This record gives sequence, structure tokens and C-alpha cells, in this order.
Amino acid sequence: MNRWIVLLPLLLVGCGRTEARSIDAELVPVVVEPDQISRRVGWGDRWVQVAVGPFGHCVRSLYGRVECGSEEPVVLVERGARDISVGGLGVWSQTSWGCALLEGDELACISTEFFAPPSEPARLPVPAGTQRISIGYQTGCALTDRGEVWCSQGYGLSEPLFEVTGLRGATQIDCGYGLCCALMPGGAVSCASLFDIGNADPKALAVQLRAPAVSVSAGMWHACALFADGKSQCWGDDGEAATPNVSGTAIAAGMQASCVLTAQSAVKCTGDLGEPFDEPVSTFDAFGDVCALTQSGALRCVRDHAGW
Repeated sequence: MNRWIVLLPLLLVGCGRTEARSIDAELVPVVVEPDQISRRVGWGDRWVQVAVGPFGHCVRSLYGRVECGSEEPVVLVERGARDISVGGLGVWSQTSWGCALLEGDELACISTEFFAPPSEPARLPVPAGTQRISIGYQTGCALTDRGEVWCSQGYGLSEPLFEVTGLRGATQIDCGYGLCCALMPGGAVSCASLFDIGNADPKALAVQLRAPAVSVSAGMWHACALFADGKSQCWGDDGEAATPNVSGTAIAAGMQASCVLTAQSAVKCTGDLGEPFDEPVSTFDAFGDVCALTQSGALRCVRDHAGW
């Protein structure tokens, strides 16, 4: 039986627990030094956002330049991107799908495969008023300025798009493995499975939280909510083991681990990842890897998908 089908009830309602196990993570640093990364942005520009998918990552600069990939980055957008997200398409091909949100309700997306050169960038329309995007594993969603959540299955946010009416009113979204979770008014969190291609309006279910949330993150096998006091709650496969035991100002549910950014600008993760970076961090993201933009301007990544 598909592992996801077994895990789905736990991810959606957040009430199930499985026996805790240690989270094994293979630490393989991939470091881009500050002087290398600064040569790829203009004077006065700097990297301000990193987005991580199952098999790759993209970075966005203050002026909207977007690059995807590590050893030989591909310039997806020269200027003007407002948001970025990276998803996954296939396990065996290790294909990533990185997208940048542009002005004029349009996406620029590129596919990168482990064994093949990058595809040519594609342009895709998104719903009017799209403010944020989230590309998960074989799914993607757009959040509009009206609080509508429009999603698709497959290649990022490729058409046809459908609205998940149960997430209407959302203020933040995050997509994982076929799942999209949304922060709702009052700090509630609801999630919808997007695996059922025949369902044009998937049902959204509320997650049972112990306190109002301020942000939500969906990973590969689990999802997490962050509370105003910095504490967090995760649910899904080994949700208890995946819940960080330290307070943070931001949270990301990865493929195996969960990580938070502490008030001391450190990233701390569950399992063997621990504290993967030895310098202060400005922002980070996690899925297949955990990647951080350090305060010195470097992009640093460690792997969070041992065995993939």
C-alpha cells in the first residue's frame, strides 16, 4: 500500500501518533562562499529568500533576481520576482520544478533533472491577485489577495487550476507531499490532500492544535505549526519525534527533520541534523535539503534525505 495513503489521516487531523524513531540524516554540506554568490547580484543587491524542494533549491535577491541550482546555477529571472518556491516531480529522475512569481499574475518556472540539463524557462498564468506561491511534491498552490487558494496537480502550478474552497480566507500556505496546509483566521490550520485528481474541490480538514498558530509548514511525511511563544507542534509520520524541542521565530518541516530559526539566529533541527550551520542565519527553508542564507551573505545547505 502507498505510504502516503496510510499517513494521510494523521497529516490531516493531527491526532494520530506512531512509535517514535530516530531521524537519520546524511550530512553532506554544499557551501557557496559569500564572494562567489555576490558576483551574481548587482551593486546594492543581496539574497533575501531561499526556497528548497525535494531535489533542489532557488534563491531570490532583493531586486528580484532568481537563480536555481547549486554547482552551476541557472538564472531564472533577472529582476522583478516577488516570491519563489521549489517542488518535486519524480523520485527516480530527481526532478525539481522551481518557480518565481512575477508582476502581472505570471510565473516563470524551470525544470531541473539530476541526470539532464535544465529545461528552458516556461511562463505560466496564475489567478489574478496572487500574492504567494507554494510548490510541493507533485502539486502546487497560489494564495491570492482575496484569501483564495488555487491549486493544481503535477507540474508546479500548471493548468487546470481549481480553488480549494475549504481554505478560503487563508493568510499563508505551504505545500508538501500532495498536501497543502493553510494558516486560517484566528490561528487555525487546515490542510487538504491534492492527490485525488478527480476531485476538483478537495475537502479541507482542520488540524487539532493546542494553541493558535502564527505559521505553518508542510514537509514530506509530516507538517508543523509554529505558535506565538515560539513553540511548535508537528503531526503526521512520527509527528512527536519531528517536533523541535526549542523555540523559534520560523519553522520548516523537511523530508525527515523539522527545523526552527531561533532568536539567536541559529537553525536547530530534530534528529541527527542538530545545529547544521556554524554562523548566524538570516533566513532558511527545508525540504529535501536544509538551506540557509547566512548573515554574511553565503548560501549553505545540508542534506535531509538520506537514502534518496
